[in-house]
Formats: sequence, structure tokens, C-alpha cells
Amino acid sequence: MQARDALLDLRIQPGVLPAAKALGAYPFTDDFTLGCGDTELGDTVDLSSVGTATGVIDSGPPSGGALLRGWAAMDGKRADCVLVVDATGVVVGGGITGVGRPDATSAAGGESRAGWLAAAAPGVTEPAVLVTAGPKLYRVHVAG
Repeated sequence: MQARDALLDLRIQPGVLPAAKALGAYPFTDDFTLGCGDTELGDTVDLSSVGTATGVIDSGPPSGGALLRGWAAMDGKRADCVLVVDATGVVVGGGITGVGRPDATSAAGGESRAGWLAAAAPGVTEPAVLVTAGPKLYRVHVAG
């Protein structure tokens, strides 16, 4: 994705990317996956078919591939995976779930690890964050 700002936010120097790619270090391998079932980078999601999660994007929308942060829960269960899509539903990023968010535990139905982190490809405008709980997709909204 070349999400330079997301790497810097995670304190990873972008200069290591060429070496990591040349060495075939994960995620620069053929077995890389977003971990969201069959949905991968470049796939299209029908945004009219997704539900709404309890949760928020509290880092604000990304500009230039920034790291997004937030939390989400569906019926007191944390998200299984997180995707970032553009305004047309094309998957342009992803991330990790199960991040500790003690500040959201009460709102997340008692789930203390409802947090997630995701990165979007640079230049994405009007991104949306989708999370899964089982096979169903849910949209997370921007706080405020």
C-alpha cells in the first residue's frame, strides 16, 4: 500500500521497505492475507449490505495513508478483522483487532480488547472502516 505515514506512526522507518521486499519478509510474500475471509486488497464490498457496529473511528479520517484507530463491538463481541474501503467499496487497507481499549470497555458491552488499528493506502478520500464479527460486515463511524 506504500502507506508511509502509517509506518512512521508505528515508528517503522519507510527506508526498510526495499530490503524487506527483497528478502521476502512477511507481509511481502504470496501468502499475505488481511485475515478477513476471502476479502483482500483490491476487492469490492457492497456497502449497502453492511450493518452498523457499536464503536467509533477516533483518530479521524486518514489523509495520505495515515493510521486509523478506534474500537468496535457487535453485541458485546470484539471485531474479528478490520478493513478500510474507499467511497466505492474497494478495499484499500486493513489492520489488526483485539487492541486493548479500557476507555471503551463499558460502551463495548464489557469487551476490554475492542480496539483496532488500520492503515489506508495513500491518497484515499472518504475512507470507511468495516469490521467483521463472523461472516457479517459492519461499518464503524467517525467520532464526533
